[in-house]
Amino acid sequence: MKKGLYWGFIVFSAFMLIGGISIIIENGLGVVDLLLLIFFISIIIFCLFKLNKHKKQKHQLEDNNSNLNNFQVENDKLKKQLDSIKKELDDKNNSLEIEKSKLRNADNTESKLYEFRNENNNLKKELNDVKKELKKKSKDLENEKSKQPKVIVEEKIVETESKKMQKNIDMLNMKLKLKEDYIQELEENQIINKSQNQEISEEVITSKIAENTIHEKPLDLNYTKIKKLTKDFVVLDFETTGLKYDINEIIQYGIVEFKDGIIVNEHTQYFKPDKPVGKTVMRKTGITNEFLENKPKLSIYHLKELLSYIEQKTIVAHNAPFDMKFLLKNLHDFNINHEKFRVFDTLTSSRKLINETPNHKLETLKNYFELDEGDSHQALNDARTTGKLALLLLSRMD
Repeated sequence: MKKGLYWGFIVFSAFMLIGGISIIIENGLGVVDLLLLIFFISIIIFCLFKLNKHKKQKHQLEDNNSNLNNFQVENDKLKKQLDSIKKELDDKNNSLEIEKSKLRNADNTESKLYEFRNENNNLKKELNDVKKELKKKSKDLENEKSKQPKVIVEEKIVETESKKMQKNIDMLNMKLKLKEDYIQELEENQIINKSQNQEISEEVITSKIAENTIHEKPLDLNYTKIKKLTKDFVVLDFETTGLKYDINEIIQYGIVEFKDGIIVNEHTQYFKPDKPVGKTVMRKTGITNEFLENKPKLSIYHLKELLSYIEQKTIVAHNAPFDMKFLLKNLHDFNINHEKFRVFDTLTSSRKLINETPNHKLETLKNYFELDEGDSHQALNDARTTGKLALLLLSRMD
C-alpha cells in the first residue's frame, strides 16, 4: 500500500515539475515558481528514499526468513541425532542385559566349550589325513604327466608324416589322372603329334594344379595409377563373359604395343570358358560359343605369355579398373608373381580433357574423333582405338 502511494507521489510530482518547467520557459522564473520546483523535487527525493528503505527492509526480512529456515533445518537434524543417541543407549542397555544372562549360564557353557574343542581336534586330524592323500595323488599325476609328452610328440610326428605322405600320394594321383584324361582326349581328336602332346599336357597339368592350389597370399587388386603418359606404352583390353571379375571369365585379350606413337606389336588370343557365353555378351561382342568351341582354356602358360607382353611397361586401358581386376585375379589364381603395374586410364583422362562429347564411352569417342578400328567390343580393335585415344589425350596435355 505504502509503496503504491510513494510511486503515485513521484509520478504526480514529476508531472508538476514538467508543467512548471514549461511555464517558466514561457513566462520566466518567479519566486513562487522556484519554491514550487524545490517542493516537488523534495517530494520526489523523499519518496525515492522511502522506497529504497522499504526495499532494504524487504531484503532483510527475506534474509531473516532464510536464516529461520536454516535454524529449523538444523533443529530437525539435532532432534534426529538425539533420537539416534537414545536408540543407541537403549540397544546398549539391552546388550548388557543379555551379557548378564550369559554370565548366569557360565557353568553350562564351560561344559559345552569342552565338547566343541574335542570335536575341533578330531576334525583337524581328519583334515590332515585328507591333505596327505591329496599330496600323494598329485605326485602320482605329475609322474604320469612327465611320461605323457613323449608319447604325444611321437604321435604328432607320425601323424604329420602320414599327412605329408597322403598329400603327396593325392597330388601324384591327380597328376596321373589328368595326364591320362588329356592324352585320351588328344588321341581321340588327333590334334597334334606325340612330341607336342607331351609339352602341352605338362602345361595343362601345371595349370590345373595351380587352380587347385591354396593361396597363402590374399588377392591384391592394387596398382599404380599414373596421370602423365609418354608415346611408349602397351594397351590392354579384355572381352569377358560378364562384368564381375570374381565370377566371370576372360574369353579374349587384345594387346597393342606403341613406340613413339606407332604400333609395333599386336597380340590376341581367344579362350573357351567353363560356362557358356550368354546371349547379351554374344550380341555385344559377336563372339559365339560355336566359335570358342575349339579354342584352348585359359592356363598358366597363356597368362605367363600375356604377362611377358606387358611386364615393366606402362599399361593403357579404357576403364582400367575393369581390365586390371580381371588381370590381377587370374594371375593370383595361377600363383604367378609380378611387379606392381603402372596404369594410365583413358576414361578418367578423357573426362578431364574432352568436353565435346555427350559421354566418354570408347565407342562414342571413336565415332566422334574418327578413331575407327573396326567393330567395338572386340579386344584387339578396342585396344587399337584406346591407343589412338591415348595419343589424342597426350596431345591435349601438352
